[in-house]
Amino acid sequence: MRVQAIKRNILIQEWAAQIRDRVGSGKSVRKWCLEHGLNEKTYYYHLKRVREELLAEAGCQNERSISEKPVFAAVAASGGRSTAIIVRIGVYSVEIQNGADRKSVEDVLQVLSRI
Repeated sequence: MRVQAIKRNILIQEWAAQIRDRVGSGKSVRKWCLEHGLNEKTYYYHLKRVREELLAEAGCQNERSISEKPVFAAVAASGGRSTAIIVRIGVYSVEIQNGADRKSVEDVLQVLSRI
């Protein structure tokens, strides 16, 4: 591995640690940045670069390569059952009810793996 690639990986790891720290703090980006002496624009730049690196590792070249259209799986609803799992990915939300059949859950998970 070249020196530049190593330096980039170290920076990405440091930035990811900052982002985890901010998220874990529960504070707004503005407040966290003020407390840590970091410009908000710099924080968002780091966030963008970390996301790009994660997407590259996942086999996507950039965020636009991810489908912007939602993919749906039909799951039969049954009355009187409570929600067991709620999965939120961006603006999408999936609720899996208690007692959902195995095939339905597998279908939902397969669709989610494509988002």
